[in-house]
Amino acid sequence: MIDQRYVKKIKLMNDRCTRDNKENDSVLIIEGREGTGKTNASVFTAGMVKLIRPAPIHLFFNLDPMIKHAQSTSGQILIWDEPALDSLTSDRLNTLNKNLMKLLMTCRAKRHFIIINITDFTKFDPYIVIERPIGFVHLYKGKVGHGCYLRFSKLERLRQLWVDKKRRVYNKLKSFYLDFPLVREDDFNSLDMTINGLAHATLKDYKKMKDQAIASIGVVDTNKDKLKTEIRRLKKLIANEPLGQTSLVMRARHYKIDESQFRRWKNIDVDDEIEAFEGDVSVFKREEGGIILKLREGETGGRE
Repeated sequence: MIDQRYVKKIKLMNDRCTRDNKENDSVLIIEGREGTGKTNASVFTAGMVKLIRPAPIHLFFNLDPMIKHAQSTSGQILIWDEPALDSLTSDRLNTLNKNLMKLLMTCRAKRHFIIINITDFTKFDPYIVIERPIGFVHLYKGKVGHGCYLRFSKLERLRQLWVDKKRRVYNKLKSFYLDFPLVREDDFNSLDMTINGLAHATLKDYKKMKDQAIASIGVVDTNKDKLKTEIRRLKKLIANEPLGQTSLVMRARHYKIDESQFRRWKNIDVDDEIEAFEGDVSVFKREEGGIILKLREGETGGRE
């Protein structure tokens, strides 16, 4: 049985998303090291919310599809389950922070109940873990599912004590301790969740997809980094083009790149992870029928 004080907090957070005269979301942070039961706590909490008001539950490992889904829907229960923070480089962590901020900034009026699972609040921007959450759960190491609840008014103090003294004072700032019951396989499956776009996902599906998400981190990052290098190279070439009236079609042919890809790359924000790179051709890997971006030495191109 979950602590009734937590039930009350979740009801208040849900009310924030559903009241007629407001258009707000609710953000709950669940923090804990690997093996402390973050996913179990978030799924249990999502089930509580669904009992209060029937709403679809969507769980994501990747932020890009989560942001797109959150922007195009409303009134849903959304979980971001951090796949492997320790596997990320500092550059990738910076991008992750930017994307989480974009999610929370652009979807505020969508009335979602958003649960974010993280391993370490100190790795994230204060806007994500201090300013936006309505509540914060910390799970302790040792006993799976054992943690404490911090109300939003204590989160700034939590951050400041970390900044000033490198101390994590969960115990002093807590509102109460709590223990999350184990979500059994049948209970998990009965929630009828959609995980990374897979409808009616089961616990077995969850475990399989999480393993795939962790395994793909390095591969996905490498491919995107290669494409970003090429986009930056194309932008540099375009910036050095002499003035002229050459059409976009002719310029795309000049750089030996597909016209639609040239059009997107010309205007794309390279540092925006929401931009879609899928299907784009990189010079690092020539595929059958692919087009290689390569400017011949001494050749110039005209500007639109």
